[in-house]
Amino acid sequence: MDVRCGGCNKLFRVSDDKVIGSGIRFKCTRCGEYVAITREAFDEYSLSQAGGAALPMPEPPAPAAPKPPAFEIPSAPRVEEPVKAPAPPSLEPSGFDFRAAQPEEQGFILSKAAPGSAHEAGPPLASAALPEVLEPSPAAKAAREQARPSSQIGRVSTHQRSLDASGDTIHPFASGPAAGIVAGLGCALPVLAVILLAFSIITQYVPLLATMPIYHVAAVSAAGLISIGILIALFLAMLQSWAERKMFSFLGIILGALFGAALGAGHSASLDLISRAGINQARLVNGAIGGGIISFLVVIPLVIIRRTMLTSKKESFSARLSGGQIFGFLFALAIIGFALYGEFLLTAKVQAAAQGTMSALMDMSSTEGLKIINPSGYMDTNGDLVITGTVENAADKEKPVWYLVAEVYDARNTVIIKARMMNGKQLYTQRDYDILVKRGSDVQDLKAKSRERGPALPPKGMMNFEIRIMEPPVGIATFNAMLRQFDPMEMMKEAASEMKQRQ
Repeated sequence: MDVRCGGCNKLFRVSDDKVIGSGIRFKCTRCGEYVAITREAFDEYSLSQAGGAALPMPEPPAPAAPKPPAFEIPSAPRVEEPVKAPAPPSLEPSGFDFRAAQPEEQGFILSKAAPGSAHEAGPPLASAALPEVLEPSPAAKAAREQARPSSQIGRVSTHQRSLDASGDTIHPFASGPAAGIVAGLGCALPVLAVILLAFSIITQYVPLLATMPIYHVAAVSAAGLISIGILIALFLAMLQSWAERKMFSFLGIILGALFGAALGAGHSASLDLISRAGINQARLVNGAIGGGIISFLVVIPLVIIRRTMLTSKKESFSARLSGGQIFGFLFALAIIGFALYGEFLLTAKVQAAAQGTMSALMDMSSTEGLKIINPSGYMDTNGDLVITGTVENAADKEKPVWYLVAEVYDARNTVIIKARMMNGKQLYTQRDYDILVKRGSDVQDLKAKSRERGPALPPKGMMNFEIRIMEPPVGIATFNAMLRQFDPMEMMKEAASEMKQRQ
């Protein structure tokens, strides 16, 4: 059977006994495209060959009756020029390049008669009888016309694409979502079980989740893991289709984990942009590490599932998507959209809760109506600067949080050291604890007492304070004790700055 490559039109001659089962498929030796011979096309070709062979062979003309001998000289018989028999078919090996030769341009076989038959013994055929011998019957013509497309099976056509889509070739938008949903769901089931069984314990560590229905938390968590599986599966499917190399091994796992790390970093960056806080490098790195770890756990079953599904199939964008595959792709996009919506909704709630907590704290620690009366300072026997005074609340409401900062300046009016106090309890630094350890004080007891909440300022009330600056640097010129609004972020930055200076 003859078949041409759909990419470069190269002609191949395939032996009939090699077409077994549902058909054969091989790669073109010139351009690398796959050439396929299906069972249906081979059966049509066999029927056409059988129809051509069944044509009735022309009977040789009857020999002329013998004439009586005569004494006259017979005229010279009319000898017609014999018809040249067509050349026998070329016995070229399979895969021979016929270049521009078309199947219909090859010679037509006159007969399969054995040597010594009536055709061989009879007189030469006249040119007038040639059309009767070579002209096949209408049934043979129809069979030959049906068999003619089988010689062009290698060419890309709508019929061939549909065969590829349902057989050896699959679209990446079909294989990716299918494998990603299965792998993501397999990783999401243990997470869902933990959420359903230990939701009350989780809400103790994440109080915000207590305000959300448990089914919403479970759905968002499952959709997030499934979305990661879908995105990584689509990435691997498109990459494999482009590279024409199957990635069902450790290479696929590494590429999937790296792609997940990029997704994690992009997620952190998008959250920073939405919150208008600016891209934070630490959060970006943490997002990449977290995304890489989660993706590594998801991509392991994903690669195994892809190997099981696509062992004998090739992923190609030339394959046609069926109606069910299009629905599956749209369903996968819907899962990703729900996961993004749930993630950003949860982030918005977290930010709103944090802003509400911060606003409430700022309102409680407002310095409105507060003032310091009679501040004074002295050096004690340990060489510490002790600052004392009175805080007065002139407002008509209680101040549950009041925050005091004492700063020490040198002759250039530069702050050389500071101390903090909240609700009458001094907030010691690591430098203070080191000095107290040298003096033999019980540091653990001081740390435990500092965690206790100090007394609030009653309305129209007063409270004395004493704040100690331990072993201040040389060159003290003056000091100042002031009331400030409590800002935990600023205090954390100052603590981090002091840690860096100590290092």
